[in-house]
Amino acid sequence: MKNLNRRGFLRGTTKLALAGAVTAKIMKPSKAFAEGESGLEIESEISFNHGHELELTVPDLIARLRQTQVSEANTVISIQGQSHPHDIELSSDEMIALILGEEVTKASIGGSHSHDVIIKLNVN
Repeated sequence: MKNLNRRGFLRGTTKLALAGAVTAKIMKPSKAFAEGESGLEIESEISFNHGHELELTVPDLIARLRQTQVSEANTVISIQGQSHPHDIELSSDEMIALILGEEVTKASIGGSHSHDVIIKLNVN
């Protein structure tokens, strides 16, 4: 069992409370959410970009998070380019961090070169 100091305990409980509030908003089924009108969107910046785009929506993020909670495997997401693809892998912890408003940076995999991909959840 991990020993927690007061700061670590408070940070963990705060994250848990925020995750519950955000997840309740995100997971509440609604037509607006299904159509991408929830006021939430995934933003990304891709280093040395030459036509790549992260293919991830908020509903997709939630679905992938649910899958990783069951399978305990990372999820693979494409950053499709015009002439060649790359992928990034996100763990369930990284997806939860995104939901909590944290920025996540991942290096792409596949191909003869790589890109750093900065991902965050934007609340409009």
